[in-house]
Amino acid sequence: MTSATFIWFGSLALAVFGLCTSENGSIWAICAVSLAIAFQLLGGAGRKPVIVAHISLFWVAIFGGILVRDLSAKSFDQLPNERLAILLSLGALFAIALGYRLGYREPVAQPATVESHLNRRKLVAGYWIAFVAASGLGYVAYAYPELTQPVLAFIGVKLLLLYLVCAQTFADRRGFGMLVLVVGAELVEGATGYIASYQVPLLIVLAASLSAPKGSLRLSQVAVGAITMAVILWVSLVWTAIKVDYRDWLEVEDPAVTAQTGARLDWIWNRVSDGINYPVAFVKMTSRIGYMEFYGLALPRMGNNTTNYYLNGLLNVIMPRLIFPDKPVLDDTKITTEMTGRQFGRAASVSIGFVPQADSDFGFPLMLLPLFLVGYLLGKTGSYFQARNCSQFGRDAFMSAALVFKFTYENNIDKALGSFFLSTFALFLIFRFVYKPFENWAAIKSASSTRNLSSRRHAVAPIPR
Repeated sequence: MTSATFIWFGSLALAVFGLCTSENGSIWAICAVSLAIAFQLLGGAGRKPVIVAHISLFWVAIFGGILVRDLSAKSFDQLPNERLAILLSLGALFAIALGYRLGYREPVAQPATVESHLNRRKLVAGYWIAFVAASGLGYVAYAYPELTQPVLAFIGVKLLLLYLVCAQTFADRRGFGMLVLVVGAELVEGATGYIASYQVPLLIVLAASLSAPKGSLRLSQVAVGAITMAVILWVSLVWTAIKVDYRDWLEVEDPAVTAQTGARLDWIWNRVSDGINYPVAFVKMTSRIGYMEFYGLALPRMGNNTTNYYLNGLLNVIMPRLIFPDKPVLDDTKITTEMTGRQFGRAASVSIGFVPQADSDFGFPLMLLPLFLVGYLLGKTGSYFQARNCSQFGRDAFMSAALVFKFTYENNIDKALGSFFLSTFALFLIFRFVYKPFENWAAIKSASSTRNLSSRRHAVAPIPR
């Protein structure tokens, strides 16, 4: 069974399940089949796991809106604006997928800098150095808020090395113990902060585990991919259940205590040991990822909205805070309130996403053009890094670091554009000045390549006659 056949079979099965069990069976079936259509629109770009993950997460945000209403036993017949929001969002999904297809081109393979594998131990050593450095940069960003985006953009080097460690581990078929330690460190760091950030490194691991430059995936890679997805789901459920109490504890406890990772882990462990109500956590998590309600609330108000969100997003990119320190602070909640009319608490940070903002700025169907350009831009970025002169692992690592968790459904356009351009520029600088020397250092050169290099060095030039 080919991957396309498997996807269509799964989508049709999900559609039939929805028709048989859901009060909103028709919209459920449309959404289920739309996933298979989106993968078809991806074309060759659909061979890259990081692109598949992006489209899948975007679809999950749309499908979450249906689950929210099913779990609350509400019919979309009573919520026509939300139903329209889902259909418009599926149109946005198709536009982005088509943009990926036309923007991404499988480049003619560049000659690799090295002709063999990378030294896994050197990669692990580099990763731990980057891990410590990234933690230090996080403190710098906290101390100097105006430097937050530029500083955090360079943390992408840690994601590069994480991908390389994972990919090389599968290539060597050894070192899985160290890989577990590396992934565990990322999970601990990402799950013990005030705002969870475990998703990005786990998605990098997922992309690396499912990458197979030549030949088919091994069973071990599929197993790790499945385990990673299960871990993401479980940690997300736990975080949803405990985050309110955990943040309250961080705010009232002695800072000398909360600064210790061990103390944070102890609190989380004790809370999990007391028991997690997973059904309730699932309902809360589904509600959190279901953005269709906000979109539905915003639809009737769009005719009265005079703000141009995409223009403001472009201005935010070309006016870096380092040069324009008086630039207004981005406020997702303020924008969501402006578009929906709903008020939120001060502690909340609620975004509505760049799709409703495109609808507000351009209306349907013109909104599909900027969304198509988003996919085209992401596809072109992937093509650029795939054409770099380095190992295939290196090309895939840069592409994954550039695209992972970019332009997710809930991202407002100003933050999405700013984060994307800064992180991509940082990756460009890393490749230009750091990565190639690092890869040469980490390379395990084969005997044949060494002999070829030696013969070239000692070759005698012909004597001109």
